[in-house]
Amino acid sequence: MNRDSEPTDSDKIVDRLLDEETYPSEVHGTQLRTQSYGGDGSKKITVEIWENPWHKSRLEVQRTETVGEFDPEVQIDENATLNQLEGGGHVVIRNENELLKYNRDTNRCHSYVFETSEELAGSMVEPSLIGSSPKRNFEISRGGVEEVVDRETHVLRFEPREDAEQFYRQYRYVQIWVDSEYWLPMKHEAEYRLDDCVLTETNEFQSVEFDSGIDDSVFDFEPPEEAEIVSTTDCIGTESETRSE
Repeated sequence: MNRDSEPTDSDKIVDRLLDEETYPSEVHGTQLRTQSYGGDGSKKITVEIWENPWHKSRLEVQRTETVGEFDPEVQIDENATLNQLEGGGHVVIRNENELLKYNRDTNRCHSYVFETSEELAGSMVEPSLIGSSPKRNFEISRGGVEEVVDRETHVLRFEPREDAEQFYRQYRYVQIWVDSEYWLPMKHEAEYRLDDCVLTETNEFQSVEFDSGIDDSVFDFEPPEEAEIVSTTDCIGTESETRSE
């Protein structure tokens, strides 16, 4: 890669971060996702991800650790959290126009069917936290260059503007470590505004490889025979079906 062509100001880095054309065709790695609340309580989730942006991905929870007191009553908009896609599932499969979430504890598999694959398009590692128009909603600053998982990254900090959309005003800040080769986020950190405390979430690759040759069967999943299957055939919420195998 020609390092002389790399952008140095925050606006240009954001442009590359949002440009799907710069992303690799495949991503495989492990991530540590941490949620800290009130200083003492924290939850750590280790996940493995296989992804073929933008329509196929698989996420498996490898390990969960809860430390100290964690307040289950804390509620924030789950669409803003780093862990929104895998919420409620130990295995999450996104394959064309279907999203599957399987929970090992309840032995229940939720199936969400979308009319078109575009409705489900996206990535489990792309910066959905900042939306598609971050320059309108955030003051953006560049924090230099740091290494994450032995890869060079540009550090960007996003702080909501006073006139930002309400959705983004729940943040105190979002910080993203952007890979200098593929322009993917190698690490996220977000701090949320709560009434009486601060909730912080981080999402960091522990290992990662690109274009390594992911077999397409990785994106298939058959739940156990005795699992309860909950099918939602219209994700607007007008039609649903529940059945047990």
